[in-house]
Amino acid sequence: MEIIDTVIVGGGHNGLVCAAYLAKAGKSVVVLERRNILGGACNTEEVWPGYHISTAGYLCSLLHPDIVRDLELTKYGFEVYRRECGGFAPFSDGTSLMFYPNVEKTRNELQKICPEDVEVYFQFEADVELAANVLEPFFLQESPTLGKVADAFQQAGLGHLFEQFFVGSVRSLLEARFKSEKLMAVLATDGLIGTAAGPSDPGTAYILLHHYMGRVLGERGLWGYVRGGMGNVSLSAAKCAVTHGATISMNTEVNSFITKEDRVVGVVLDNSTEIYAHNVITNADPVRMVAMLGSAVPSHLSATIERWKSDGVSCKINMAVDELPDFSAMPGSAPGPQHMGTVHLAPSMDYLDEAWNHCNQGHPSKDPMVEVYIQTATDPSLAPAGKHILSCFTQYYPRHLA
Repeated sequence: MEIIDTVIVGGGHNGLVCAAYLAKAGKSVVVLERRNILGGACNTEEVWPGYHISTAGYLCSLLHPDIVRDLELTKYGFEVYRRECGGFAPFSDGTSLMFYPNVEKTRNELQKICPEDVEVYFQFEADVELAANVLEPFFLQESPTLGKVADAFQQAGLGHLFEQFFVGSVRSLLEARFKSEKLMAVLATDGLIGTAAGPSDPGTAYILLHHYMGRVLGERGLWGYVRGGMGNVSLSAAKCAVTHGATISMNTEVNSFITKEDRVVGVVLDNSTEIYAHNVITNADPVRMVAMLGSAVPSHLSATIERWKSDGVSCKINMAVDELPDFSAMPGSAPGPQHMGTVHLAPSMDYLDEAWNHCNQGHPSKDPMVEVYIQTATDPSLAPAGKHILSCFTQYYPRHLA
C-alpha cells in the first residue's frame, strides 16, 4: 500500500500555498478539491459569458510578501497592481473625498472637506505604522495570547496604542482623534467590513488595524487589484506546487477520514477510493471537518470550533453593466479616478450604527454600508469590450432573520 507524505483536503488559496511549500521541500503532495475550480474564496469565475468575476475575495494586500518571494508567484502569473485612487467617497450634498497613494494629493483632498483633520489624519497613519511594526512579527509565529501582544507594545513604549487598537471600538478610536463625520465614516468601514459588529462594539478597532497590515504592494496598507482577478493568487500557487511535483485533483470530494488509534492516516473519496498519508491537512470548512472527524479531534480543538461564531453578515452583489456609474459628486462615465478605487457609501458614524442595529435585531440594514469596486475600469480584459463588472460588498444582512 502506497503511503504519500501529505494529503491536503480543499484547494483554497491557503491549501495551495501549503502544497507549494511542501512540494518545494521535496514532499509528495496530493490536493483534493471537490469543485471544478480552484481557489475557494480566492477565485475568478466566468459567471456570464465573457465576464470574469472575483466572486468572493476582491482586493489584495494581506498576502504576505514572504509567500510571494518564497514561491516565486510572479513567475507563475501573479501580478498585483496599485490603483490610481485608493478610495472615493461621494456624499449626497455633492461633496466627495478621494484617497490617493500620493500623500500630497490626499492632503489636498482632505483640505477641501475637513481642514481641521488634515494633520490629525497623517498622525493617525503614523500611529498605525508604529502599531503595525510591533504586531507584524507575530504573523509568522504561533498565535500569541493577547497578553503577549500587550507586553510587546509595552516594551516598545506604545502601551497607549495597544489600548486604542486592541481594546476599544473603531468609533472610540476615531472620535478621540477626528472631528469630521465624513472622514470618520470612511475610515470606520475598515473596522467593520466582513465583521458581525457595529462601530461602537469593542474589538472593531483591531479589525481596522488588521486591514492596514498588508505590504504586498511594498507599502503598508495599500490595497491593489490582482491582474486577471483574484483567482490568479490561487492559480499561481497551484502552478508552483505542480511544477515541484504536487498532484491536484479537482471534482474530487472527500467522504470521510481513515483513523488509526485516534490519528488520521488517510481519506476516503466519494468513489470509495482510499488514500493513505503520513499527514492529512485540511483547508476545508473547519466546522464540517470537525463533524466528519468525530473522536479523532482533540477535545480542546472541538470546543474551540463550537465557540467559533461563523455566521456572516455580508452580502456580495456582482453585476454586469453597460457603462460606468456617473456620480453627481464627480460627473463623468469615462474611466476616471472615481472609478479606479473602492467607492465608499456611508455618510456618518450614526448611519453605520443604525445599519448594524437593524441587523442585530434580525433585519437587513434599511440603509446599508456599501463598498463598490469596478476592476474593469483598470483591467478591461475581465469583461466584453465596452462592458463592465460592478461589485458591491454590502452590510449588514443577518444570517438568521427575525
